[in-house]
Amino acid sequence: MPLSKPISFADLIGKKVAIWGLGKEGVATYYRLKSSGISPLLIDNKERGEITALGDEEFNFVQLKDNDVSFLSDFDVVIKSPGISRYLDGVKYLEQKGVQVVGGMGLFLEEAEKKNTILVTGTKGKSTTTSLITHLLNEFNESAHSFGNLGFVPWDQHVDLALWKWKILEVSSFQISDLWSSGPVVVVTALSPDHLDWHNHNLETYYRDKLQLCRLPGVELVIANGDDENLREHARLLGEHTFWVHYDNYRDKKWLEDIPLQGVYNKRNVILAVEAIVKSGVNITQDAGLLSAALQRFQSLPHRLEKIAELEEIEFIDDGLATNALPTVAALETYHNRPVALIVGGSDRGIEYGRLAGAIQERTQPICLLALPDVGARIVETVLSYRNTSGFFVKDITVLSDGVEFVGSSGAKVTIHFCAKLSIAVRESFFWAKQIKAGLPTGSSDLPLVLLSPAAPSFSQYHDYVERSKDFKDQVMLMAEERKEL
Repeated sequence: MPLSKPISFADLIGKKVAIWGLGKEGVATYYRLKSSGISPLLIDNKERGEITALGDEEFNFVQLKDNDVSFLSDFDVVIKSPGISRYLDGVKYLEQKGVQVVGGMGLFLEEAEKKNTILVTGTKGKSTTTSLITHLLNEFNESAHSFGNLGFVPWDQHVDLALWKWKILEVSSFQISDLWSSGPVVVVTALSPDHLDWHNHNLETYYRDKLQLCRLPGVELVIANGDDENLREHARLLGEHTFWVHYDNYRDKKWLEDIPLQGVYNKRNVILAVEAIVKSGVNITQDAGLLSAALQRFQSLPHRLEKIAELEEIEFIDDGLATNALPTVAALETYHNRPVALIVGGSDRGIEYGRLAGAIQERTQPICLLALPDVGARIVETVLSYRNTSGFFVKDITVLSDGVEFVGSSGAKVTIHFCAKLSIAVRESFFWAKQIKAGLPTGSSDLPLVLLSPAAPSFSQYHDYVERSKDFKDQVMLMAEERKEL
């Protein structure tokens, strides 16, 4: 939570204001301030000519160098991008100088009507759950829209909030750290290590910052994943009024059958979404048939276990939204009965990969791990050094020209390749999958597949996960075209 007292956008009139970071939120904030007659100073690591989102706008701008923000010490308010850590030395310096360092989401919520607002957070599953809540409300004639990480910035100049009765906000730990208050219902989907570089390189700090959303003024009920052991262990951080969701209590619900989403974890996301709506006063469970039909019309998010192609009966699955170990583990569970070529890697945020290492070691079907920079090497190191709860550890390693091979705890072969680029990983994975397929009985239904589920963000090589997924698809399509020419 910011050290300053709560303020809204309206409170900035007459203040000396700067915007630090010109991503999607920063640009929306600029136009929001401009509409109030405020001319803020804009700050970014990019050069002025690279700030293309503002078009031909004339604006005051300073390119930040060496994170030196001392020139902001006489400002009243600095509105920072969510990606700028509240623990950064520059932020601490400004606060010590009496500058209010705030976030756009915090400013927005202080002036928003929060009655029909549901906030969703969690290390994994928050985007799907946010989409499900929005979809179901609309299906039952309760107009709703998604905002925050998923959807529009709610204070964007092109957004008319009056168009929707319900506002569903997906919020990350970055944004939560800038909030003073919340809506009445909060949903927490999962909890595991993430973003440690932002949260002062401290795991418990991350958990505290993430879950402080549940204890903010305005919260009346927290709906939490009761099957998440780590979340239950941190129940003290959720507040007094928590409704725990356990999958086993809903197994007999007809509306949970035949949903267009794979994996038990997605069924749990459905349950969380349904309970969030019901507990908000809209009973969508009265007619199981209507609810089931509404769920069947739900379209899963792009880049979340999305099949993008099939070559020689080998499926290529884009799970590029998996920027953390937990969703990658869930993806492997979804394909537990099939050989998988798993492509991982990206920016190193300092999280631990023990659960992913255990999931790889314990596979009952062959798996090929294709490790990309920067964090791929550390993931491999964790796989090779991890000792699971049964005492198994990797031994008898066979060294390959570009990797290693060993037999996992369940007797399945684990092959590891280091790949410098995604294009190489795609080709290596296809070659491995074809070899595995050739050794299967004719007519086998559990064919191998290629899965991009990186377990890390993309920023070391791509602008964002969308660009990385596009490259994955482009490489697969290129390979398909080449095969046509043979």
